[in-house]
Amino acid sequence: MEISRLEVGKTKSISTEKVRTIIKNYCISKGVNMGKQGFSHESSKNKSVEWYTPRYIFEAIGITFDLDPCSPGKDVVPWIPAIKHLTVEDNGLMAEWNGNVWLNPPYGTNTSAWLSRLAMHKKGIALLFCRPDTNWFHKYVKSADLICLVKGRIQFVNEDFAEEYAKRKYKPKKSCGAASMLIAYGKENAKALKNSGLGLSLAVIE
Repeated sequence: MEISRLEVGKTKSISTEKVRTIIKNYCISKGVNMGKQGFSHESSKNKSVEWYTPRYIFEAIGITFDLDPCSPGKDVVPWIPAIKHLTVEDNGLMAEWNGNVWLNPPYGTNTSAWLSRLAMHKKGIALLFCRPDTNWFHKYVKSADLICLVKGRIQFVNEDFAEEYAKRKYKPKKSCGAASMLIAYGKENAKALKNSGLGLSLAVIE
């Protein structure tokens, strides 16, 4: 089941139950495992290690989010400014989303499912690899308000050093292997990204 343009970009309101049904059907059609082991949050594709968003990204954006549905846990990443953190145990993709969402989804084949959920939610910021050649980019980014092409390569925080990083005793040394982009849904989020200085900001015009 494809998530239609109407559902993503044109529907003014949509119930939580309908969102769950749409996402569930979409995931089933794509062979996505929605169980507890289905998503390795913020993980790399080739290694069983997790990489977390560094604090300078949030300091530049200047927003406290209501929800991080792809979190390893607030105690693991206390620098991520989200009021509520959902872990893999909470199955964040299928859980209820409220308010402004920070989304750094697991990188890999499930990106489309996560971004489609944010596109329907219409309020949040996603951090993704810059892949304008993909189907998910053209399906779901077109309903966003702004794209920020991040300058340089982001130095993500290795899970093994998260505790030291939280105490400001560790600085990431290795950059990720690809360029990144931030996608804003909602006017206030778009404004925050535009003023962040993190990179080149482009308004989305369909």
